[in-house]
Amino acid sequence: MSRTRRSVWADGPDWNETLLWYAKAVGILQVRAATDRTSWRFFAGIHGHNEETWRLFGILRPEDKLPERHELDLFWDKCQHGSWYFLPWHRGCVSAFEQLVRSVIAAEGGPDDWALPYWNYSETSNPHAREVHPAFLAETTPDGAPNPLYTPFRFGNPITDSTTVPEEDVDLEALRERKFAPLGEVAGGFGGGRSILSHRAGFPGALEIARHGGVHTAVGGAARLQDGTIVRGLMSAFETAGLDPIFWLHHANIDRLWAVWLSNSPNHTNPTETNWLGGPLDRPFVMPRPDGSAWHYSCIDVVDTSNPMLDYVYDDTSDPLVAIAGAAEGRTADRIEEGRRERDTELIGTNGTEIKLGTGPTTSEVTVDEQVLRSQSERLVQENRGADQLSGLYLNLENIRGLNNVAIYQVLVDYGEVGARLLSGEPRVVSVGRFSTFGLDESSSDGINVSSGVTMSFDLTPLIAQIGFDEVPEKGLLRVSIVPQFAAPELPAPTIGRINIYQGVP
Repeated sequence: MSRTRRSVWADGPDWNETLLWYAKAVGILQVRAATDRTSWRFFAGIHGHNEETWRLFGILRPEDKLPERHELDLFWDKCQHGSWYFLPWHRGCVSAFEQLVRSVIAAEGGPDDWALPYWNYSETSNPHAREVHPAFLAETTPDGAPNPLYTPFRFGNPITDSTTVPEEDVDLEALRERKFAPLGEVAGGFGGGRSILSHRAGFPGALEIARHGGVHTAVGGAARLQDGTIVRGLMSAFETAGLDPIFWLHHANIDRLWAVWLSNSPNHTNPTETNWLGGPLDRPFVMPRPDGSAWHYSCIDVVDTSNPMLDYVYDDTSDPLVAIAGAAEGRTADRIEEGRRERDTELIGTNGTEIKLGTGPTTSEVTVDEQVLRSQSERLVQENRGADQLSGLYLNLENIRGLNNVAIYQVLVDYGEVGARLLSGEPRVVSVGRFSTFGLDESSSDGINVSSGVTMSFDLTPLIAQIGFDEVPEKGLLRVSIVPQFAAPELPAPTIGRINIYQGVP
């Protein structure tokens, strides 16, 4: 029988057997040499590493050595982000880590069915769900020993000094995405844009844009050292994230949400193309096994978590959107799915210039074809038609570059007279989403597939729905504002190469 992953909060805020054994195993792994494939630092390096930063934080002592070059080339710095390999690569990585931890626990006389817990920060029934579990904040374990799950490099929000994830960064709108990886190059779908194997691809899917990056940034944060140096928390960068024990619970939940997305509609399916199922085609993913041997795998090997190579299930993959909004909405969502199909896209508006984000809102105007907005909004309103009648409008923030990995931004769209309100008295401005800058500096580097920085894509259906009951903007003028929700002010703000709006073509 497959092992069951449960919520870290399932037994409340206290230490439990699952967390006590996790702490014991992490402590054992942390003392193993970084050159050992079965060590804590080796697994962290698989996600990413920076020797200078690791030595600054004391992760590597002066006498510690990195693995040999052939080991680095085979295993390290291989995390997949901004592409349709994001979810399958991390599933294999987290599973390999879980199996290693379980082997250590079993060797210490613990349960051989131990499973990695997940951090469900979106659980509405738990008022503490968005908080880091106390077991990861305590400097000692219940017996008074140093706590391996604690790290001083978890800085959180640089303004509030809190590691609690903002409510806006744990919503589950990504579960409404219709496709795992849509055709074309203007939307990342649920799982990310189509890409070759790349450590730093630039087209994340909805789950990665919102839930994944937002939690990394909110927990990791940044701080100023005594010498004035600004450092990012472990969770704030590819090269250090795997060193924080909470990282593995975060990615267990991201993995769970993939299972939730697949189960909440019969129309939600994984890609069927050979270059995904058998991919990456140029070389498979690779992880260490508990005995130190190499496990090579492709996406098809990890689509079923209950298969013998993974051997786990989740205690809860129910649809949280149905639980929140009621079954009627879920049935409507299924009808919307059935009405959708893959479409080509065309560019219908652009701001035409690069913008630099600042400490306050940054606004840029985009002119689109007024008739497009009118026809889209009329289709949505007439005869009570739903979103399935739209060809799809997407707002893309393209070629985002920068060195600031510690920021979260909200994207707002306004139209008509500045400051005008709806008949209800509410502001016209519509929030179309949020994004985190997690991984931005790594994705801004020169190299294959990253010359265009990162693209963040947002569905404009909420805007079109409002326009349908309001008025069509004169001359199709839209004002797009990027508003920082929190950012480390000492780090340089990113730039956005252009703001484009695309329409799906039936």
